[in-house]
Amino acid sequence: MQIFMHTRQRPSQLTVTRLSEIMSGDETSVRGPWSTRHQPESEHFPDDHQRTSETLEHSRLLSRTLAFLAERRAEARVEHRNSFRYRHASGIVIAGRPDIVVLEAMVVVVIDCKTGCFRPAHRLQVQIYMYTLPICFPELAMQLIHGQIIYPDHDVAIHPSTIDSGFGRQLDHFVELLASKSQPPVCPSVASTNALPGSAEHSF
Repeated sequence: MQIFMHTRQRPSQLTVTRLSEIMSGDETSVRGPWSTRHQPESEHFPDDHQRTSETLEHSRLLSRTLAFLAERRAEARVEHRNSFRYRHASGIVIAGRPDIVVLEAMVVVVIDCKTGCFRPAHRLQVQIYMYTLPICFPELAMQLIHGQIIYPDHDVAIHPSTIDSGFGRQLDHFVELLASKSQPPVCPSVASTNALPGSAEHSF
């Protein structure tokens, strides 16, 4: 009689930030990210001055946004209360933590504060939050999910209609490529296939 011993393996984890960079084309293909998932990864950190400046600017934007929401008496969940781990069908765990989640009647607004200039990865990051939060937090499943990116001099609104079955398929495609045991071919990003409709800029 054969006895099979099954050991529980910790699933591979992918941050929303990294996934959004891959999908947007900040990574030229999924080969680089695939290699770092299947091979030892070397760490690269920004210098201390850059990291400190970005942290301070992010904190300022976050405080300003929370003060604005407080004036409106809006219910807002901040950072750690929004942490989630979404286990994708491929086995990869997608982990994220949007800066602010605003709860208003039947509407939810997912807000992320960003320093610097607009990048397609920023929009995709919020879109991934909009897609995964209702799955990880059942109380949000029946809500209309909006997105918003706060920059130092403007903000970008993301309409709920951008999170459709097509977006879900795109996300599945890239995650499944990263989960594959064989090295994937060079493939276009979501941004290069014009799959990022529906954003608009507004002054904050």
